[in-house]
Amino acid sequence: MRRLPILLLILGLIVGIAVPFFWASRVPIFLGAALLLAAGILTRSRWPVLASIAAAVALILAPGLINGWRNGQGIAWTAADDEDVLLAESGVVITKADEEPVLRARDARTGELKWQLKLPEEPNRNPPRIWGAGDTLLTTGFDETLRGVDAKTGKVRWEAPPAATHFAGVTDGENVALTRCPAPRDCQVESLSLADGTLRWKAPVAGGGEYLGVPLSDDSQTTDRPLWPASVVVIPRKPDDSRYDVRDLATGRVITSNDHGTDSTAILGDVLVRQTDAGDMTGTDVRSGRVLWTRDKNAGSRAARSPMITSDTLGLPEGTLVLGADGATTESFAIGDALRLLDPRTGKLTEIPVDLPPDVVDLVSSDQPDVSAPRTPAILSRDYEDPSDPSKVIADGHTYARDDVRNAYLTPTQVAFESDQRPWGTGLSRVIEVFDRKTGERLARFAKDEMSLRPLGGRFVIADGDPDDPAEHVVG
Repeated sequence: MRRLPILLLILGLIVGIAVPFFWASRVPIFLGAALLLAAGILTRSRWPVLASIAAAVALILAPGLINGWRNGQGIAWTAADDEDVLLAESGVVITKADEEPVLRARDARTGELKWQLKLPEEPNRNPPRIWGAGDTLLTTGFDETLRGVDAKTGKVRWEAPPAATHFAGVTDGENVALTRCPAPRDCQVESLSLADGTLRWKAPVAGGGEYLGVPLSDDSQTTDRPLWPASVVVIPRKPDDSRYDVRDLATGRVITSNDHGTDSTAILGDVLVRQTDAGDMTGTDVRSGRVLWTRDKNAGSRAARSPMITSDTLGLPEGTLVLGADGATTESFAIGDALRLLDPRTGKLTEIPVDLPPDVVDLVSSDQPDVSAPRTPAILSRDYEDPSDPSKVIADGHTYARDDVRNAYLTPTQVAFESDQRPWGTGLSRVIEVFDRKTGERLARFAKDEMSLRPLGGRFVIADGDPDDPAEHVVG
């Protein structure tokens, strides 16, 4: 009989501590606590009973306390209950108040309030949308008036007439091109000065032309994405016409023209890339008209296209062309023994060996390329037929092997994903992790029942709780 309490103690420790590593449930915790309590009671001695009660309580509380502590590591700050995070740009995080038409700018590191801006509100209007363009923020406001706001002070620099902003757009640092629709089925590209909102020029657009030649990385996200850095736009000569004009962003001058019936294009900075249906490629400096490089169709692989097929653009994940099989897109890309990247500025080919099975992968981009030097897109490899096989996220030379990674995300400096890890004793199954792209150091790890992850400009935001009113945590 004396041995029974010792056996129950050992069994309780094994069940309560070891089993939860393999069984994502709270049941082993409670069962282990019950065994510890039973071991104390069977001793019929006061101090062992009290010790068993304390041990059982500690075992029950430990998973939540440990997980809560780990969740807080790497979180810079949490938005107030009455605010929603919209954008992280230029060292500030922009939030929207829930009950009033107010935008607030908070320090990205501390959450300290920098400024707030009250906007006019009209009933039955959509909430504001916002984009960063250097030291200028663009917001549609609650009344669909487009405003240019000083990112440092919150002062409204200029206003453009109300119109539905379908797509934003392209910027060269001094001007911005957007697709705006004053009336249904009446859309036009407008080029505006970022300094004072002056209308530089406008032209009608429709269909795939509304995306202005931007190489979209995701065909499901076309509205709230970062502005694309380029000095030109590509728009149809006439609405629904396959012939297109490449126009200077600042002046609207037609630089060159061609036909998307026979080629696909991509723009980045001052470079226009064109690939014919036969596979010939050229890179041209739109400022000087000089051909920077050419690639013959007989050289082998072709540049993958954007998943937004109707836009007739080549993919440029992280500002680089990706070579693959004819007809490939960057969303579901058949990879071989290497990732073959072509610098759109020089035509230089770089081959990065990958240790992956010859299967379809997702190429992941931040949609914020560096015009001066392309970065390497991340790779998400997972077995869609057997999710039990480990997934791999490969980013900037670092490989992260996890179970059941469904999506991966990038900012210019960070990579993040959600995977199946089953944190000890919590009964949870999914974990979000954020890593530094350069060093591979883990910056944050977060696990809750209901949670989601979003890249918003330069930072990740993790939301948890009620999907209609979640708590939003800004990653440091």
